[in-house]
Amino acid sequence: MGVQPTGNDFTPGDITLKLQNTTGNTISNLYVAYKVWYYNDQNRSSSLDFYYSLDDVSYTGPIFTFTTPQAADVSPAWQSQSFATTLNGVNLAPGAFIYLQWKSDDVAGSGSRDEFGIDDIEVRIGGPTAIDLVEFNGQPASSPFSPLLLGLVVLAGGVLAFGRRAYRHR
Repeated sequence: MGVQPTGNDFTPGDITLKLQNTTGNTISNLYVAYKVWYYNDQNRSSSLDFYYSLDDVSYTGPIFTFTTPQAADVSPAWQSQSFATTLNGVNLAPGAFIYLQWKSDDVAGSGSRDEFGIDDIEVRIGGPTAIDLVEFNGQPASSPFSPLLLGLVVLAGGVLAFGRRAYRHR
């Protein structure tokens, strides 16, 4: 999923992914990985920071921070940076939710902003599990994003992936 921040849109802004524990067991640890794609064609930097919450009110983080370069590339091209961590001690009870959130805002510079997106989201837990995607919030917009940023959600064997794949539901 990609965004093109503007003066009145997504500055600040956030994207929230809501997941539910349907395993029947408490989940102690969650592995989370994703890629940030960005197109550095403008002289303004933006942040995209990762947080999580068990109640969608109080967020822990930032776990990761990412900032696009302020100076535009001479020959811009889509670039990516990967992030991965294990969220230890989340103690997500059966039926409870966890919220993964990416917050964005302006950092430095002026004028137009770089395009960026989140792709290849992966959430894993130990043992045979099922994580139901309950809600994915964000405002779609018409923008000339690369096909690399177009994604569908895959739920299979305890893995949630967001990328260029087909949707399958059990």
